Amino acid sequence: MDLWSLPLSLAHSNSTQNACGDNDWAVPLGRYINQCIKAGLNRTEAPNGDRLRLISEGATFRVYRCREMTYEHDGTHTSRICVLKLLRFRPRGVDTDRFPNDGRYRHAQLESLVKEVSVLTVPTLQHHENIIQLLAYGFGTELGDNVDEDLRSAQPFLLVELATQGSMREFLAAHPSMDNSDLRDLFLDVSSGLEALHACGVVHGDLKLDNILVCQDSRGRFTAKLSDFSHSITSKVESTYLGTEKYMPPELFGIQVKPIFQHEQLLACDMWCLGVCIFEALVGKDSDTAASWQHSPAELILDDDDLVAKLSLLPVDRFNLWTKVLQSLLHTEPMQRANARCIRSLLDAEAGKVTPSVGAVDDSILSFLEVSAPNLIVSGNLD
Repeated sequence: MDLWSLPLSLAHSNSTQNACGDNDWAVPLGRYINQCIKAGLNRTEAPNGDRLRLISEGATFRVYRCREMTYEHDGTHTSRICVLKLLRFRPRGVDTDRFPNDGRYRHAQLESLVKEVSVLTVPTLQHHENIIQLLAYGFGTELGDNVDEDLRSAQPFLLVELATQGSMREFLAAHPSMDNSDLRDLFLDVSSGLEALHACGVVHGDLKLDNILVCQDSRGRFTAKLSDFSHSITSKVESTYLGTEKYMPPELFGIQVKPIFQHEQLLACDMWCLGVCIFEALVGKDSDTAASWQHSPAELILDDDDLVAKLSLLPVDRFNLWTKVLQSLLHTEPMQRANARCIRSLLDAEAGKVTPSVGAVDDSILSFLEVSAPNLIVSGNLD
């Protein structure tokens, strides 16, 4: 199906009745377009091939560093360095010639894209300093002939701001001797971003060091920002928690078929993941939760030799801070874990800062997050 012949006013096509139909991908694709237009995003042409550089790839996106050019009517132009996230239409590492044209896979990928856009275009999150900023959207058909084969098919992409320092995992590896106060400030950023998400009723769904990005401003200050919302749960409904295996909380250890959780339980899963992130950052190594933390109370986790060695080097007040934070997050009982506001307040108090509280959930924001029904695909010009 040619992207440019996509029906922009779709009432109730046969594809909505056949979840595996060849054209079924047009439904979530239309919702993606609709959500971007509603949020006031510009549609952009992707940069030329000589300005693309692959920097990472995952299950949902291939990620490129690029320079976006904006041309004015008078012939002048401006540019900015940003990141292009191209949606994958075939599994990672699969031979193109051998992978079938699987409608189910494309449909699932587009649903993940819709989740990502739905979160990044929530009004209170769109310009939050601890949420990565979505800049524009577009389609792979607009790319030139001298680029990767993936980029020449009709695939949606997102342009997001560039995190100059990479993921927090990469940042910590590059700064092994970073001052602990700076680490505290980075996790103050993370907890602030997570508090904002949760206040909107959004569960991140896959919080880990790889999905926390670090930016640096013109003054040299580092800021942590949450990213990658393709596994997010964007409304207060019962759902499974996807996540990453080694970050799974005790209630999901060793379970083949993931259970359906209530919204509050899902939020508690995010909080456990935050605790694992902090643990990894403090000790400077990956955790092995599935092997050693199953059903362990927080007190035993805090007895980890590497953690004790690191914390013992800190002043008493900082030692007590991290101990309290980890005890509050790495609790085997989900409903006993601290929420994001509590962790942000603890870090705020120690840092001598005051971060404005997000407040209660706004129902109008929740309704904004609801993905449009298939028969509400936007009608009008794509430009």
